[in-house]
Amino acid sequence: MLQPSQMTTSRNRANCPARVPRKIVSLSANYRQSRREYAEILQQATSDAKATREFQRRVKHASFEHRERKLAVQALQARIKREIQFLIATAADLEKREFLLDDAFESYERALRLELASSQRFY
Repeated sequence: MLQPSQMTTSRNRANCPARVPRKIVSLSANYRQSRREYAEILQQATSDAKATREFQRRVKHASFEHRERKLAVQALQARIKREIQFLIATAADLEKREFLLDDAFESYERALRLELASSQRFY
């Protein structure tokens, strides 16, 4: 007959195979769950990194376009300034020419009157 200490040992041996697979199954399930969570975290991090790179690319592109537009506006402003200076110089030149033409016309008119007056004296 088995003594009580031997009975406990034999029961433990009989129960061990049932407990070990449960623990293994539980550990295996926990491991799979942690791997799934890690894969999800890794996928989210990859997605976040991709979104960040895309955002940075767009910001860089927008910054480049902004600089191009700013330079284009500055070039246009410089061109407008040159055109205004040219028009002002042209207007001043035209005013000077108008004055000279008026003066020449008045001189010619005086000369014609003098000539007419002198020719009428002889008749």
